[in-house]
Amino acid sequence: MFSGIVKGVGKVLKVTTKKDCISIEILPPKNFNTRLKKGASISVDGVCLTSLNDGKTKLKFDVIDETLKRTNLKL
Repeated sequence: MFSGIVKGVGKVLKVTTKKDCISIEILPPKNFNTRLKKGASISVDGVCLTSLNDGKTKLKFDVIDETLKRTNLKL
């Protein structure tokens, strides 16, 4: 569950369109949680996404069509 408190702002590095989703890579802010684990939930522009990696150098997410339809992550 998210507390609604913004703890940092990252930078979108890359958005790739795939057959059934998009992939997003984000450069995390300095001092981002270094104990992040693959599978952790992270809020991206108010949308809860599941991390595909540990986020040490960049965060990676896949966003499915249903999420794109129902959120502000539309392209």
